[in-house]
Amino acid sequence: MKNSSNFSVLEVLVLQKLRNAGGKRKLEVLARECTKEEATIASIVEGLAEKGAVKIAKRRLTIVSLTDEGLKYAKEGLPERKILRKIVAMGGKVPLKRLTASIKMNKQMKAALGWAKKKGWIEIERDGEEQLVHALAESPPEGYDEKILKELSQSSGRISIINRVDSELQRTLQKLKARKLVKVEEKTEITIFLTKEGEEMLKQASESQVIKALTREHIVEGTWRKGYFKQYDVTAKPPEFYPGKLHVLNEITDRARQTLLFMGFEECTGSIVELEFWSFDMLFYAQEHPSRSLSEVYWIKTPNEGEVVHKELINRVKATHENGWITGSKGWGGKWSIQRSKKLILNIEPMSPLIRYLTTHKKPPIRAFCILRTFRREISDVETPVEDMQLGGVYSDEDANISKLLGILKKILIELGIDKMKIRPAYLPYAEPSIEIRVKDAGGSWLTCAKGGLLRPEIRRILELEKPAIIWSVNLSNVALACLKLCSYGELYSKNLNILRKQAEWLS
Repeated sequence: MKNSSNFSVLEVLVLQKLRNAGGKRKLEVLARECTKEEATIASIVEGLAEKGAVKIAKRRLTIVSLTDEGLKYAKEGLPERKILRKIVAMGGKVPLKRLTASIKMNKQMKAALGWAKKKGWIEIERDGEEQLVHALAESPPEGYDEKILKELSQSSGRISIINRVDSELQRTLQKLKARKLVKVEEKTEITIFLTKEGEEMLKQASESQVIKALTREHIVEGTWRKGYFKQYDVTAKPPEFYPGKLHVLNEITDRARQTLLFMGFEECTGSIVELEFWSFDMLFYAQEHPSRSLSEVYWIKTPNEGEVVHKELINRVKATHENGWITGSKGWGGKWSIQRSKKLILNIEPMSPLIRYLTTHKKPPIRAFCILRTFRREISDVETPVEDMQLGGVYSDEDANISKLLGILKKILIELGIDKMKIRPAYLPYAEPSIEIRVKDAGGSWLTCAKGGLLRPEIRRILELEKPAIIWSVNLSNVALACLKLCSYGELYSKNLNILRKQAEWLS
């Protein structure tokens, strides 16, 4: 027999509850009587079973219960049987239009017509341009599905089916579940039995005192000899603790903001709704550029236009696009449309707030950034979701060049937890030369997490910037995928608490 001193206070309580219940109890009932979580009592019971104090019996149950609609049909009969009775009452063969006119043909009744045909109760024939519904049986015997609904209604709407469900019953339950007439759930029922050895152990434990901590009084009075010491497993892991915390994307955003503020940058703000003038025309996108098409951009329906109040900027942009103005460029040619530039869109990049900032801040050194939710109208995949969080930045001074840009981007990405990256040339309408930085996600796909370059001379002249400027954006959503070793945006934006709890605390 095992030593009774190996029992904890909770184990003794479980044994006492089992003895008081006649030596047998279901786990859920036992947990309720002990006022503990079911998982806690399950763990205690497993330990008692290893000591031989209890035995555990498990069996699989299929719990079937009626939905509100299922209860209605259990009382009134299935709608396909109602339709059959109606057809028989109308002579056994009736035009489909006449049948639908005589009954309330809602979504359920349309489905019921299909079920009646599947069950072989009716057939639909075509007579010229007219469809006829023909009853094949006046009163077919009660089907398996109807028997199950009736049995459920007679059993308070819920029954338990023990062990394996036969194939015919399984198929019928699946059909009823698909029709939302029943709910089906699988459950394991656990029953605990107190053994004779467990009764003897409980008797010994009840006669002794459990000593959780040895005190001076125990030694002086000698009471420690009459009790037994609670054993502690110093190797056991403590229970997991899940404190409240920010969503990881919010943490990344905050870390990126603090990094740039520490580097001396000033934050500017922007709106998710912007004029095409600031999102495209000021960035030297041609008005026929594919990125401005309906397939790429969300246009605002109401109101669909705004006003550009900077008249001097309009003139510079118009001249630069049409003939290059005084920038040394040839421009795009053709006629530039002010009406097109007034269209309102959802921002696709975080550049427009930076361009607005540069119209009022011209004295170098210029350091600015913004964090903005952006939207792109295209087929969503692992790399290009419909919306994501982006960081945009601009730096203008004598030393603004590609080397400086790479230094800034590497600093930001390293602070966010990216240590391995691939740099390659890229094309950006507003920057020349330009680069992009790619990282790998958990599935091995390359994600573009940053891009930028030297601001084009045309844009610098429009903005009247004295010094060279570098401009960039960082896709914070893709950074999160790479840092957390995730494969999809579904995981990143999941509402599943288990997924959120397992996200690595890489920012701590």
